[in-house]
Amino acid sequence: MKIIAFMLMLLSAVTMFAEAVPANNNMFINGDFSEGLKGWRFENKAIAVMPDMKFNGKAVVKLPANSEIRQNFTIKPDTDYILTYYIKAENVKSPAPRNKGIRFMLNANKKWLRATPLAHGGCVTGTTDWLKGEFRFNSTKELNGGGKLTIKLVIDCEGVCYVSDVRLQEVTVQK
Repeated sequence: MKIIAFMLMLLSAVTMFAEAVPANNNMFINGDFSEGLKGWRFENKAIAVMPDMKFNGKAVVKLPANSEIRQNFTIKPDTDYILTYYIKAENVKSPAPRNKGIRFMLNANKKWLRATPLAHGGCVTGTTDWLKGEFRFNSTKELNGGGKLTIKLVIDCEGVCYVSDVRLQEVTVQK
């Protein structure tokens, strides 16, 4: 009986120090673009992997003005996820930077979310060095539950967007 009580106490202590971390698996197909644009959906044929450009050893994709790339996922209800990515802007000019420029858009269950690396939540405009974006969300709290999720990277104005190392990971509790 003392052993069981000790084990329960030890388990409780470990749980107190549990930390939410992303699982190592990336839900994006080819999120590092190592296989070109395989797995990505897009209409603009000018979207391309830059053969002479790398970021942190990973391939880089160039999106010209007024283009997007996207993927679809199935997400679980009441589950935490994290979207991480690196983007770089070049001469991005927007008449309304709050609403137009470079950003990720997430859509599930008729609910839209915007992910951008900027603290104020506006779209990326101008010319920037590489920016790391990180967006955490709960499928039920922010997207009305599980099911089909579409994530797209959009540049809907003049300029160029570069992207590298895109990841979507389920956040698990590490003990």
